[in-house]
Amino acid sequence: MNTLDVASIEQATLAAVAPDTVEAHEGWLLPVDHGTIRRARSAVPLQHAHAEPGVLGRIEAYYAAHGL
Repeated sequence: MNTLDVASIEQATLAAVAPDTVEAHEGWLLPVDHGTIRRARSAVPLQHAHAEPGVLGRIEAYYAAHGL
């Protein structure tokens, strides 16, 4: 599987759960939704490689700032 395949699958999955908003951040999609579907508020990697140092902490802070 290549990077484009991964991004395509992840984007299709995210589209299926239709979160309220989605922001792109450092190679990730960050959906925000206050409904009951947890996948609609889970960070989505656009590639399955090692994350940049500190990015997971920044993603956690993003969700915390949105009350999630």
